[in-house]
Amino acid sequence: MPNVKNPVKPTAESQARAKKQYGYDCLLCHGDKGDGKTDLAKDMGLVMSDLTNPSTLSGQTDQQIFEVIKKGKGKMPGEEGRAKDDELWNLVIYVRSLSKAQAGEAPKPTE
Repeated sequence: MPNVKNPVKPTAESQARAKKQYGYDCLLCHGDKGDGKTDLAKDMGLVMSDLTNPSTLSGQTDQQIFEVIKKGKGKMPGEEGRAKDDELWNLVIYVRSLSKAQAGEAPKPTE
């Protein structure tokens, strides 16, 4: 798979939509903060990655994260057919921001 650079530039509006989408599709297992410590994940016997830890995604390209979100992985369902590619790219930015938020760094959307 070629390494495609994330083609979207985050805006306050696009990141608000990504946060809302995360809330609908990801929060139950990954948790509000992204630490993966949820009752559902525990009940399903899932070992979730801690997205608040900066090292969790540091070795992955945006393209790799995009592919996992789009196609799914293991028991995680994909978003293919449910969301447009630009929405998924914004979700990649939002997911990356979860570790930055823990470090006290806010995501830097453009106006």
